[in-house]
Amino acid sequence: MTEPASEWHEEGYGPMGRDDWFTRQENLYLDALEERRQPLCTLDEAIQTLRVNLAALESVRNGARTVYTREI
Repeated sequence: MTEPASEWHEEGYGPMGRDDWFTRQENLYLDALEERRQPLCTLDEAIQTLRVNLAALESVRNGARTVYTREI
């Protein structure tokens, strides 16, 4: 959908390789380091994402809902 109240438009992107998303992320990171583009997120946003992912992994391990409080 490109315009409000317009019809949906579907596009195919073909099959993705195993490492395609990793390679894309890696290239965007290197571009940011070389100041060719802005980082995709702030350091604080990245830390919060890591906290959420660690909490999800801990929840899977112990079978409970967990609030992750460990400092990174």
